[in-house]
Amino acid sequence: MMLEPSHRSELITQLFLNDRVELLETTDTEWIRVKSGFNATEGWVLRAQFHEISETAFTKLAIGILSVENTVEAFNDIPGTMYFDKETKPNHAVLPSYIRHDEKTLQRILYSFLETPYMWGGISYAGIDCSGLSQIVYRFLGIPLTSFAAEQFHEGEVLDFLQDARCGDLAFFEGDDKVIYHVGILLNNSEIVHATEKAGKVVIDHIDNEGIVSKRNGKRTHRLRIIKRFY
Repeated sequence: MMLEPSHRSELITQLFLNDRVELLETTDTEWIRVKSGFNATEGWVLRAQFHEISETAFTKLAIGILSVENTVEAFNDIPGTMYFDKETKPNHAVLPSYIRHDEKTLQRILYSFLETPYMWGGISYAGIDCSGLSQIVYRFLGIPLTSFAAEQFHEGEVLDFLQDARCGDLAFFEGDDKVIYHVGILLNNSEIVHATEKAGKVVIDHIDNEGIVSKRNGKRTHRLRIIKRFY
């Protein structure tokens, strides 16, 4: 999904096979502007990659995701939404409501993304950015986060102390201008999983009350603003 109707435009997020969108605007070119049916992100996509369905189908088709255990390295076999019903469900898909919201399950999901290359706007194992990681991990749980760290910052419930954090809580980080520019997912109250340009991939680093400290070189890389809980 692009910011502008051009291949040269900024990639803002991605859509998966069988994702549903609402058509917002058409043009005389091959581009259309749509809104994601999952998290309401708006952007431009290629018209030819989408097929019109009825409003009934849009609202009633069940949605499933690929389970971590059965994910393989293939283009379509990445976590995301797909057509799903009880009679014809593929054996590698599950409904988000079936996924347990416990520490063991969240850790397994987080570990599956380690070493994924950093890519601005990406939300898959092929490439991912910081807010894409939080977005797709919470998508496993059926929780629709918005596509940008600065927007996710306005959601969730504030935690007063890092010591109270648990696996799955989100940590937000600010620059010198106080603007939120980075987000990561806590593995526990002293470690964080995040997609970072500095490492070029998804890594586990230390976190304390001041922010992130790299496990690779011991340097402080991000300044902590706030911790939030979303489930």
